[in-house]
Amino acid sequence: MQIESQNKRTIYPSFKRINEEKIIAEKILKNYLKTTSYTKSNSYVRAKINKYYAKNETTKYATEELLKKLVKLAFRYNENIVELRQNIRSKGKFKTFEDFCKTLENEVKKSGYANCGELNYPLQYRFLRKKIPAHMICMATCSKTSGEIIKGKDHSFVVFNLKPDAILNIPETWGSKAIIADAWCNIVMNANDALEYFKYFFKIDKRKEFLILKNADKVKIKD
Repeated sequence: MQIESQNKRTIYPSFKRINEEKIIAEKILKNYLKTTSYTKSNSYVRAKINKYYAKNETTKYATEELLKKLVKLAFRYNENIVELRQNIRSKGKFKTFEDFCKTLENEVKKSGYANCGELNYPLQYRFLRKKIPAHMICMATCSKTSGEIIKGKDHSFVVFNLKPDAILNIPETWGSKAIIADAWCNIVMNANDALEYFKYFFKIDKRKEFLILKNADKVKIKD
């Protein structure tokens, strides 16, 4: 049995009224995805594994045999992601953010692999090119008991349309008009709606886990 897991290029509708800013963002995302082929992602597979294990859903949605195959698939995809990032680092230091994003896009196209960061930095660049102040945010999920970061529940996305005094790691300060765009999840949503969607997608247990957000405008490529 051969398993392949790819991100589908479908832009989900916003949960709230689509305003002018969302329409612009949806156009930017749509045009960007036209230039990006289907990509394989180990973090996408891990998210599916977490979904199957959440709330003891294993017997209902997936057999242990299938889950073992998904784990192997995630491991294989991870090796390709590591290779992709090594190839990018081998290019040396980039003079501009534009150079970095163009190189990143080319390497993703050649490899066919990408996680959220590889897809969303070029998306952020497209917003900046349109003179739209957009920021990259990294999201980590932590255990309320130990405070440790939980693997497989981290993510990065683009946020814009913030209040002038917004603090990037505190969503409550972003304002009601803040919008999140995400090429990995293929969404453009009101920021509050998107954060709730991420909690659902990554099966974050609000009773046992909490989110930490960080500004990721300064690019750091990790294995």
